[in-house]
Amino acid sequence: MSIDVDRSTKGLAQNTAFVLVAELIVQATRAATIFVLAGILDKEEFGRYVGILGLLTLLGPVSQWGMNHVGVRAVARELPFSTTWAKLVTATSIGGLLGTAVATAISALIFDVSLNVVVAFGIAQLVGFNTAQAATMMTEAHHRSDVGLRINLTGGVIRLALLGAFFLLGYDQLAQWAAFLLVGMLAWGAFSSFQVARTFGGTHRLAAPNRQDLWHGIGFVFVQTSSSGQTDIDKIALNAYDLANDAAVYSPGYRIAELSTVPLIALVRATYAEFFRRGSSTVREAMAFARRLTVIAAGYGIIAGVGLFLAAPLVLLILDDADYAESVDVIRWLAFIPLAKGLQYFPGNALTGADHHNVRSWIIFGTAVVNLVGNILFIPTHGWRAAAVTTLVAEMLFAALLWGAVSILARREGNRSSE
Repeated sequence: MSIDVDRSTKGLAQNTAFVLVAELIVQATRAATIFVLAGILDKEEFGRYVGILGLLTLLGPVSQWGMNHVGVRAVARELPFSTTWAKLVTATSIGGLLGTAVATAISALIFDVSLNVVVAFGIAQLVGFNTAQAATMMTEAHHRSDVGLRINLTGGVIRLALLGAFFLLGYDQLAQWAAFLLVGMLAWGAFSSFQVARTFGGTHRLAAPNRQDLWHGIGFVFVQTSSSGQTDIDKIALNAYDLANDAAVYSPGYRIAELSTVPLIALVRATYAEFFRRGSSTVREAMAFARRLTVIAAGYGIIAGVGLFLAAPLVLLILDDADYAESVDVIRWLAFIPLAKGLQYFPGNALTGADHHNVRSWIIFGTAVVNLVGNILFIPTHGWRAAAVTTLVAEMLFAALLWGAVSILARREGNRSSE
């Protein structure tokens, strides 16, 4: 289908604003879930919940086989959308069930939790939630983030309604919350799929990805899985080393730090398809676009980091529990995250858009390994502090290597064009 894309500054600002509001809804409701459950569940049970979510986040890209990003690429290059959406729904549905099976098997080895709970959370996250997020990415690729806002607003209402019912009805068991979330996320996924099909002409049929889709998808899987590992492996490791209490205080603090990156994520997602369009011309054009966006992102990252450090004690007003006092220190240790993310998002997207996704893949895999090794070596003796320090080292190393790679490729491109 033909896509009329508004590439003006006004169009970018409007699209970013829609994505910002949508992402704020998603992240705020997820943060609300963390804070409410931290006050309801037993502390160790809450720590296990954090570990399960970390595992599912890690498996999410594998279960989807990167088809959400393949879908954005297809929209940016004006391939038939009906077939693209059918492939994406198929990959998400079947892959989500397979990912749930893998999560259940892993959980049997490292978590002290009912496997029925893992199955419920797995289907909710890997099928329901992932379908909704894939739908949102398609709206952003079409520069129709107003539709994405509608999808995420619906998801926020569903999650808050479930959370309110869980609290008001006096439930306090992880298995009960798993059942609530399963119903809510599947409903959200179905609604999101309907919105995309109605707006862009997608269908509800299933279609298997072809060999080319799978080839492109594996690169996105590699990057997303490595990125998820870099973000969530510490929460899994804390549980694996029987440090559920550390995981419990680390998660709310990390969630606050992550919430501060929402404006950056909005800008990233609003401009993601544009990197494919610019990258199809030259690496240098994609890099120039990345530089302009990074100046904005780095400035925001510095301001947000200072704000996090100074406002950290306010988290106790939300948690209202002396057992979580260390979350203040967690937030201060993680105040660097907005700046680190701001420095790395756009050079990475420049590489992906210019068809050098394999370079990005190896860089993030290497930094994820650094993070993993640091967690294995230091978490047993230093707990969440080791998780925070290894995150800092890995995130800053990742940003430096991405900029180094895109600069080298742009220079080579310039040398070839001058010959």
